[in-house]
Amino acid sequence: KPKGKFRMDNPELLLKGGEEGGSVTAGDPAKSTVYTSVTLPDSDDKAMPPKGDRLTAEQQEVIKKWITEGASFGAWKGAEK
Repeated sequence: KPKGKFRMDNPELLLKGGEEGGSVTAGDPAKSTVYTSVTLPDSDDKAMPPKGDRLTAEQQEVIKKWITEGASFGAWKGAEK
């Protein structure tokens, strides 16, 4: 069940965001909740993922670079809405 109605399995829905609004601001990781939420400390209620292993610094950097470079999805269409 998506937290806050936020889905990451479809490009359009990923860009749309969830209940708290947009999730990716192409070119600006600091304004992209996809990036900021994975870099929050474990103690923060908005830290993602809420359960399980956190992303490594290397994985966080990949997300940051993808957003900085324009957050292109290429040919990926994702799951049905």
